[in-house]
Amino acid sequence: MFNGKQFIYILEDESFVCITSADNLQCMTTKCSDLFAGGIFNHAPKYTTQLYTIHGFKNGYYLPLICIKKIEKAAHQAASKVFEDVQLISCRFHLGHSWWRKINSDSVLRLAYKKR
Repeated sequence: MFNGKQFIYILEDESFVCITSADNLQCMTTKCSDLFAGGIFNHAPKYTTQLYTIHGFKNGYYLPLICIKKIEKAAHQAASKVFEDVQLISCRFHLGHSWWRKINSDSVLRLAYKKR
């Protein structure tokens, strides 16, 4: 609790930690014209794999509304569940990173890639 209000939300399996407030969630869902989300790996806090943030555009300013420790796929699934008509656009870096993980996790794909 901070100032008598909840600001940390954790899923039961502890795979998702979200730091925000009810006021920020309301601002994000009703008062912001655009939302921007992105993550970083190299400068994430200790014991986290990625720091993911969501900023809202309101009255000419970008406001940090949510800070999440989670992977992008889960963030997309959560956004699709909460915002039914949301248009999600990923960056090429994450797409390429996802493909690279898939190639390296499958011996047939890995061998085919190395032969190219």
